[in-house]
Amino acid sequence: MKAVADIIRKSFNKHYTCYRFGGDEFFIIGNETDKEKIEYQLRTMTNNLAKMREKGIQLPTVSYGYSIFKGGEKLDFHKTLKEADDQMYHFKRIHKAYAARKAT
Repeated sequence: MKAVADIIRKSFNKHYTCYRFGGDEFFIIGNETDKEKIEYQLRTMTNNLAKMREKGIQLPTVSYGYSIFKGGEKLDFHKTLKEADDQMYHFKRIHKAYAARKAT
């Protein structure tokens, strides 16, 4: 898990702060609200994980979701967290189905 945490931390620029939230979950909090820039940072993380796996380093699979809060309304942390969590589980379902199709 430490290797994954290091990759996550190194994959996001100075506008983000990474926190471990429980056993295998992390929060990455930043002031970026541009969806494309956030997705670029996530691709960087995914690519960095893939590079480590190519070197033979065993890493767990990583699923992610995100939520964008743009202000102008009262911050509801639980709603924001639920949006990211729902997106992460959607990501997991898609990748699980893809892996099942690939295996057959």
